[in-house]
Amino acid sequence: MIHIGCSGWSYPEWVGPFYPKGTKDKLGYYTSVFNTVELNSSFYGDISQKLLRSWINRFSGTSFLFSVKAPRTITHESISRGTEEALFLMDKFLEDLIWPLRDAGILGMTLFQIPPFYGENELRNLFSVLQDSDTGEINPRIEVRNIGLMEKESLSGTSASLNAGFVIPDSPDFRIDTNIIVKKNWDYVRLHGRNASMWGGKGQGMARYDYLYSPDELRSIWETIRTHSADDIFDIF
Repeated sequence: MIHIGCSGWSYPEWVGPFYPKGTKDKLGYYTSVFNTVELNSSFYGDISQKLLRSWINRFSGTSFLFSVKAPRTITHESISRGTEEALFLMDKFLEDLIWPLRDAGILGMTLFQIPPFYGENELRNLFSVLQDSDTGEINPRIEVRNIGLMEKESLSGTSASLNAGFVIPDSPDFRIDTNIIVKKNWDYVRLHGRNASMWGGKGQGMARYDYLYSPDELRSIWETIRTHSADDIFDIF
């Protein structure tokens, strides 16, 4: 099955272009169009248990899936210092958010995004955290944004052994429809846009993602995804 969605759903600038003005239940409207969402707010802070329970009550038993972005305290902070702190934070992340979504049957993938300036040592620290955690049912997917790491057979082999595939990022320097390095076992695509003039600069923030894929580009991406052999593919804008 192909799951298509976005990184979050609650953005003020979506009112008008996507949400009709006056829409109160934005998540409800979102789910009428998309069949998955990547929960991005979990990267920045804790999700309240009340809010989590409301999602579970609403979507348990449906086909709508939440993929979850791991906290930056794990991926952007603690793994650069080793694994002890990261393991503690991982246990909390799994207990508070991942296991409840899994038990409700609405967990898609668990995204671990590490910065592009992290190298092999940090990635191996993340592998160790995954290996030492009960992650067999959370479908971990790793976005390295450092294509050289994806090319190393030893790292891709370790990733595969942990059921932790690499994310395929569509961006100005890595286009999914023309440049797939990892040809096997990919099933999670993040479409960052192809805003080449903004992509590599510092301090660009979210402006680097300000890009509208053309119909031709979308058709080419769709053909790549549609013909891939994975049972489930997550395609996140």
